Amino acid sequence: MKFLVVLLVSVISFNATAVSPTSTGKIGGIRIEGTTGLISLPQNVNDGSRECSRVWVDLTKDFDRAAYSTFMMAFAADKTVSIRAESNGSTRYGACDFYDVYIPRD
Repeated sequence: MKFLVVLLVSVISFNATAVSPTSTGKIGGIRIEGTTGLISLPQNVNDGSRECSRVWVDLTKDFDRAAYSTFMMAFAADKTVSIRAESNGSTRYGACDFYDVYIPRD
C-alpha cells in the first residue's frame, strides 16, 4: 500500500511540474486540413520524446477557432509570438497539440 501511495504522489508531482516546450519568433505559415488548423512554428520544439515544427488546433471547437483567428492575425501583422506545444499531447499530421500563445506588444 505504501508503494502505491508513493507512486501516486510521484505521478501527480510529475504532471504538475511538466513544462510545455515554447517556440518564439514569427509564424512560418498557417494551413487548414479538413477540420484541423496547422500553424508552422518559428523554430522546432522538443519535449524530450518528440520534435515538432507545427502545432494543431481543432477547428470544431470554439476555443481553438479563436486561437486560430489569433494566429491568422499575428501572421498577417508579422508579429512575434510565443507558442507552447502540449507536452506529451496528441499529434495530427505530425503536428504537436497546441497549448497556448502569447503575443507581446512590439
